[in-house]
Amino acid sequence: MASKISFGNPNHPWATKLVEKFDFGLSAAQEERAVDLHKRLTIFDSLIEVTWYDNFIENVQKGALNSGATGSLTLGAAGLKNWRGKGEEVVADPQYWWKPESMVEDIGLLQQMEREDDKFMICYNAADLRKAKAEKKVGIMINTQNTLLFGNYLERIDQMYRIGLRITQLSYNNQNLVGSGCAEKREAGVSVFGADVIARMNEVGMLVDTGHCMSTTVSDAIDISSKPIACSHAGIRSHTPDVNRTIEDDVLKKLADSGGVFGMVGQPGPISGTDYCDVGQYVDAIDKAVNIMGVDHVGFGLDHYQRTSLKTILTAPEWNPDLAARALGSAEADTDSFVDPSSDGFAGMENNSGYLNLTRGFVKKGYSDEEIVKVMGGNFIRLIEEVIG
Repeated sequence: MASKISFGNPNHPWATKLVEKFDFGLSAAQEERAVDLHKRLTIFDSLIEVTWYDNFIENVQKGALNSGATGSLTLGAAGLKNWRGKGEEVVADPQYWWKPESMVEDIGLLQQMEREDDKFMICYNAADLRKAKAEKKVGIMINTQNTLLFGNYLERIDQMYRIGLRITQLSYNNQNLVGSGCAEKREAGVSVFGADVIARMNEVGMLVDTGHCMSTTVSDAIDISSKPIACSHAGIRSHTPDVNRTIEDDVLKKLADSGGVFGMVGQPGPISGTDYCDVGQYVDAIDKAVNIMGVDHVGFGLDHYQRTSLKTILTAPEWNPDLAARALGSAEADTDSFVDPSSDGFAGMENNSGYLNLTRGFVKKGYSDEEIVKVMGGNFIRLIEEVIG
């Protein structure tokens, strides 16, 4: 039986600290342009958080310059009740991950939190995302990162959709009934049952996500799906070839050709190949995706977890130190060598208050206003409108 997980990181400073401006060397005119544009555009972070740390909503609002922002939050992973708080230690059972009961409980809790806090709203479609922006709120769309909660029952897709789940990743790190995760030794791709799952997701209007999937699984999902799909938070194999949380260039091109959208993950490993990176390197990685796929098919997904530590994450199912070393780009398998949490090693994007640095970085890269609007969220919102409504 798996050991219990202890949640909590009371000494972690980034939950309340405002991310500073990164030195891109912008002129005064460029700074003014970046701020004005950032207030007008709609941020969509395709993996906004895995936890619900203290000051999460406040940090997102700061990152949007109090103009409203949106993103996709992971539920169904060990219980939202265990991810909340200011750092006090909570113990949870790893076997609670990816269970239908966990998702039902998490969505119920999130809905209760929404009733108690008018600074955020749950979003079920693109119109809701636009409403959140118009009302200067944080718009949260619900995702989960594994189809294990469906079991072998297609009707559970309908059930989960009815209670609010809108984005589902086909597989996490390992092989499941649907397809191969990024840590498998063999690229088996999507199974026969997986094809049925994708078809049912298409039918109900649930976005197919492939953020942790192997390239073959992504490619198969593109072929099978009648609607465009997402790869919400992954890296680029040609950019960091030794990191397995990455997708081959030809598959990224195929994703773009099919109308899908790729979110460059905000983890140091896929960005720099080490435990450390900065937001300038993140902009460079996103720009590389744009060069491969075109500006209409790229966004970003931070995939941060402020509420807990990497060593805690590694006690959960489908993780172990050797796997983490490969997935996150560390040369060492010793978990003591990992930055804890990984966002501590991400200068200029230590938490959700750093979104302005991305817009500033794209201004420095020479992107037009229209291109920045697309990459900062417009592409994902367009995909959500096409697939979900």
